[in-house]
Amino acid sequence: MGGPALADETKLIIDFSWNDDHEKWPHIHDMYQVECNYMLLIDNLMDLMHIPYIHRNTIGGGDQQGQVDATMDVTPRDTGVHYMRWMENILPPPTYVKGAGFKDGTLVDRWQEFDILCLQPSSSG
Repeated sequence: MGGPALADETKLIIDFSWNDDHEKWPHIHDMYQVECNYMLLIDNLMDLMHIPYIHRNTIGGGDQQGQVDATMDVTPRDTGVHYMRWMENILPPPTYVKGAGFKDGTLVDRWQEFDILCLQPSSSG
């Protein structure tokens, strides 16, 4: 959030360099404009328990109980929190089945990884 010129690329921008590896990880960058307070979007992204219920036909279907029972690794950081949810040996959701061509009954290991920055505004600005 804020002006790009004010970003401190040396420590505050999280390195997800694999997002730029289109050969090994093909994907499309896009933007979805949502007219709301940005904190509502952060709440949504941090509430991963809603996925198996709200997104049943896409990323939340498959083994919903396996998603609910996921283990969490949470690491506090000076700039916020890093967390990962592990869902092991579960049926994949419909989006994964379609994208990867999984056969019926195939079990997968999934994880979701997030870094949430919680920074205080600079006293100099």
